[in-house]
Amino acid sequence: MTDQEKLNNARILFDRGEYIGSRKQLESISTDNPNIRLNVLLTFLGVLDHVTENEKLLEVVEEGISLADTLGNDSVKIYLLSKKCSFLLSDLSMMSYTQVNLKLASRAFEWIDFSLEIDKQEYKQIEVDKKKLKTEIDESVELILSASEKSTNHMLLGHLFSTVGDIYNQWYLIDKLIYQEGGKLKSKVANLYFVRRWNLEKYLYPREGRRKTDSSKKLCIFYFRKSVKEFGLAGKKSELAYAIYNFSVKYTLFNEFRKAKKLLRESKVIAEANQDKRLLDKISDLETKIADKNRTIKDYVGEMGLDLPRGVRSRG
Repeated sequence: MTDQEKLNNARILFDRGEYIGSRKQLESISTDNPNIRLNVLLTFLGVLDHVTENEKLLEVVEEGISLADTLGNDSVKIYLLSKKCSFLLSDLSMMSYTQVNLKLASRAFEWIDFSLEIDKQEYKQIEVDKKKLKTEIDESVELILSASEKSTNHMLLGHLFSTVGDIYNQWYLIDKLIYQEGGKLKSKVANLYFVRRWNLEKYLYPREGRRKTDSSKKLCIFYFRKSVKEFGLAGKKSELAYAIYNFSVKYTLFNEFRKAKKLLRESKVIAEANQDKRLLDKISDLETKIADKNRTIKDYVGEMGLDLPRGVRSRG
């Protein structure tokens, strides 16, 4: 079997949802052909675990960006850059979570500082690393949005805006983590269902925290709306269905269930017409969560791997 045939087979397996088989097929490809290698890397983005293999994903996009640059493929290069931003934000999330744990006592009791001097030094170093990472992400987002202004490729624009929307969604979650304040009373109030259901917990955050989370939420919605529009203009029904579904996921996260349900109905109609069982299964799961109306809170810390030891997070 040629490398191209192996790649084609890996894509077929991926489309079927057979990710383990697809990954094995991709890992068996050893080629000097830069075009085939670039497509292998693009397919790898779908089969690698986005929770435990973030470092591998970053390696894939770095190699892909270099190859796309060599081949003069600006569209793929900017697409991979957008993915890199998302993976860098996962690293930043982990850094923020580590910082929260290093200063756990002082978040609940203002008179307590760091428990150990070594914790204090690690906290400071993480802060330096976070600033560098944030600068890289901000500069990359500017490049992505600048490239989007010059593009007329609706499919590319759909993917770019979707990724930028995801980036602001991640900022929303990170800022909620950074600005949350401890204390026995605040913790009890924040865990009350009606407080979570109507987004009242934001008033337990300082003004700066509310400003940042509100801004990230608005930008997330803005870019997902643009993404759905571009996929619609591209005429790709399958991509449009997934884009609408992903938009619904974000509204569910923001506890805006009426809007989430409306979008989910639209996505379901297209998925049923396309007989897309994988998407229909996802829609069914989200319908259950929307009916629950976040009474059972999703464990985003666990889902993002933020509670895993550092060595485990990047292992495949």
